Amino acid sequence: MLTQHVAIAKQAFAVNKTSQYIGFVVHWRIIVGMMNLMHAPHTIEKARGLTLAEAHEYVRGALRETRPEDMRARCIDGRYPQGSPAIAMPGGDAGLLAVGLATARRLRSENVKISNEEVRDAVFNVIGGKKNFNYHTDAHTMEKSGEARFDGCGHCRLLKMHTNDYLIDEEQGRFFARTLEEVSDAGVQPDVLEGPHAERAVMLVRSKSGANGRTWALDSQAKQGIHPTQVFVYETDLANNRFKALSEALGKATGAEQGMIAEHMSEIAQTQLELTAKALASGLPVYQVTVDDHSGEFTVQKAA
Repeated sequence: MLTQHVAIAKQAFAVNKTSQYIGFVVHWRIIVGMMNLMHAPHTIEKARGLTLAEAHEYVRGALRETRPEDMRARCIDGRYPQGSPAIAMPGGDAGLLAVGLATARRLRSENVKISNEEVRDAVFNVIGGKKNFNYHTDAHTMEKSGEARFDGCGHCRLLKMHTNDYLIDEEQGRFFARTLEEVSDAGVQPDVLEGPHAERAVMLVRSKSGANGRTWALDSQAKQGIHPTQVFVYETDLANNRFKALSEALGKATGAEQGMIAEHMSEIAQTQLELTAKALASGLPVYQVTVDDHSGEFTVQKAA
């Protein structure tokens, strides 16, 4: 359950009377509430948090306009080097699969037929094929054998440890782990992140209008002076686009009403994000970064 710090957006999709939704929205206030939860288990040791002035300077050095080849997923992890894929969301495409599996479990409880394999294939279709499946681990855990190789992603590790909390069943947890192994065995290797965690803030990034087709992304690392700085990054609009596309794909696969799938997926994505944020990023300052799509100018404010 969420504490009173978490303001829940009751409808994360806007659905009209013809059951066509406008778009997926994970409300940033939910994330802020999560980050304010203190001293959760598995919390990463924190460096000093960025001040507002430091956060503004960080964004100045880390914000970039994306290219078409940048529009792939990465995790929210602060160890990604500059120039990494733009769509920062928990677990990257592995996280998208986790949300899809939990949504399928919910749909099956409502007598909608959909298999875990259909969810996996829908995810591959949304991202443009298995070859584009982006997930990560780190150098330390990559030395392990079997599925433990991928535990360098905290989101994936926590999901496998706490399947029920993440709204998947045990078989889906095993399916999730097997999928990462199968993807790796097919030659699609995880990003291997180097070094320890040293995140100093959480950055929630969204666009001001999204009207003219330009897209901006925030890197998880940038130099401030001679030292690199890490932050957790959640690309709100870019992640929402991925969730929306997956909800549409699952609607086509099942014939179920898309608005219903959208609402389930919204709730599930919020819950999974909450759990990982509580475990990995509690106590850090949280900043809302709003980018003007046309000019690339931005504002940074403390999220409250």
